[in-house]
Amino acid sequence: MADETGPDQITRNFGFIIAFLLPGFIGLWGISYFDRGVESWIKRASSGPTSIGDFLLVVVASLGIGIFVSGLRCLLFEELNLLKALKAPAKVGQENRGPLSVQREANENFYKFYLFYANTAVAVFVVFVVSLFLPSHEWTLLPKAIALVVSEVILVFSAKDSIKRYREAIRALPMGPEQKTA
Repeated sequence: MADETGPDQITRNFGFIIAFLLPGFIGLWGISYFDRGVESWIKRASSGPTSIGDFLLVVVASLGIGIFVSGLRCLLFEELNLLKALKAPAKVGQENRGPLSVQREANENFYKFYLFYANTAVAVFVVFVVSLFLPSHEWTLLPKAIALVVSEVILVFSAKDSIKRYREAIRALPMGPEQKTA
């Protein structure tokens, strides 16, 4: 069995962080405007010395929200086909093609980035909608709407490019023996 502490493990952890944790933190940040408890977690974790408990609380909450956001992304982009170009491959991780290390490389180099861009697009949109209900006078609607449109365009096009590159990498893999006879 391969060494699970080497560069491959670091790469997989990085993919996990960008695919779920960062979009989840954006969602947690949006929730903090409505929940003073969440707001205090984030403030404690970001202002100077903090306990490992505060840090873990923010990380675990971000992970949970990130997985929820990923489910919402799957529903919107893949099941409801709102953005047909972003539909993920039907058998992600189930292809019997090429060496497993090459499949993992395609997954880490392209699919995890697709998850990051698409999950972040969903999280940013949800935070924007939530912010419309805030009594804050810090922002007017126009700057928020412009920031949303610019962010969403960049994120959606980046997601589209990442999933396209993932599909190309998977198609380039040689077929396994089971697929040649099927």
